[in-house]
Amino acid sequence: MGKLQEGWWPNLKKVFQTVGATAVVIIALFGGYYAVNNFVDKKIEKAVADVDAKIQASVNSEEFVKKAQAGVRPFLIFDARGKVLIDLGALEYIDPPVVVSTEGNPIPEKVIVTPKAYMAHAPLITGIDQVGAVAKATRGQGLNWKYTFEATYVMTGDIDPETQLQKRSRFRLEILK
Repeated sequence: MGKLQEGWWPNLKKVFQTVGATAVVIIALFGGYYAVNNFVDKKIEKAVADVDAKIQASVNSEEFVKKAQAGVRPFLIFDARGKVLIDLGALEYIDPPVVVSTEGNPIPEKVIVTPKAYMAHAPLITGIDQVGAVAKATRGQGLNWKYTFEATYVMTGDIDPETQLQKRSRFRLEILK
């Protein structure tokens, strides 16, 4: 029995030394991985912050805003009575549209657009809300564009129950540059 213990203890000691050395190596590897990962994350965060700051500075610059505005087409929204509801730059190019419509009809009979300068292409008119209308443009007198509507339809979702007429009919007029 004494020999068994003598032979057993040194072997167990070697096992503990091997396991301890392996554990130290594993802990060192995990520590190294964590340190490298943390270092790389900090570098990425710094790079992203630098890029974000550059983007923010360029987006807020006057030059960028002017370039972005140049690519956006000016438009306005008007109703079936001819009232301009929203103007996002279109009235710089045209006078307010003249709308000829009959009472109760949500789609105008015709719309006349007068440009302030020559326009090679007619402005685009589309129905919004539940009014669908295909506007056909023809040249009018002088620089005018005259629109008549074809293939019109009105969805029933916005009908006034008392008058059985469309509550609102709005149209978008977009300047094509």
